[in-house]
Amino acid sequence: MQDEEPPAFTEERLDNSWSIGSTGRTHPEDQDFGIEGGFQRVLSNRFERSRLNRRVAIELHGRECCVCGSSFESTYGSLSGGYIEIHHLIPVSMMKNPAKLDPREDLVPLCANCHRMAHREWPPVTPDELRQAISTRGV
Repeated sequence: MQDEEPPAFTEERLDNSWSIGSTGRTHPEDQDFGIEGGFQRVLSNRFERSRLNRRVAIELHGRECCVCGSSFESTYGSLSGGYIEIHHLIPVSMMKNPAKLDPREDLVPLCANCHRMAHREWPPVTPDELRQAISTRGV
């Protein structure tokens, strides 16, 4: 099966992607843009995760984010397919050796936004710290 080409980014599509009004943005014709889509081969390490631990964590904790309470299913319905991200409270990369984890204590469900915010710092921000950040902002 051959990959389909994405739709061309035509002048008309570019013009329609900019709303009319005082957005504070300049029209694309007035700017220089960077080139994207170059190819780079990368060699990296990936730490294995247990699908069993993920499944057990979801059974125990549910599919609602333990920080903000959001649920992909309540937002996207059947499109979500039960999606939730599972966060390791102790990063797998910090473990000295492969170890047996307890999904009750070591894994928590996070929505994609909260998971991304947790990993913006090293070591990752804890769920409690994320909850505090949200409550401080009045969200």
